[in-house]
Amino acid sequence: MWVGLTGAGVPRDPLFSYETSLWQPRLVHAPVYRSSIETLRDDIVELIGVIDSDVAGAIAAGHRIDEVLTRKRTAIADGVMRL
Repeated sequence: MWVGLTGAGVPRDPLFSYETSLWQPRLVHAPVYRSSIETLRDDIVELIGVIDSDVAGAIAAGHRIDEVLTRKRTAIADGVMRL
């Protein structure tokens, strides 16, 4: 099902053009656009923890989100991006 819905559908068809009839009008309402990346990270780890706590622990220990956000804040403050 998801493979079909993530494809183009039938272009220019008002009902089966998934991009214009399904994704564009719905994605603007998705909470992912309104949440902070930290909140999304925590929610993802929590949801994975329901399925497998070991995997959730590995993701929590191995993600680079905090590092990347710190680099972003520093780059904005300094005006210089450091790799």
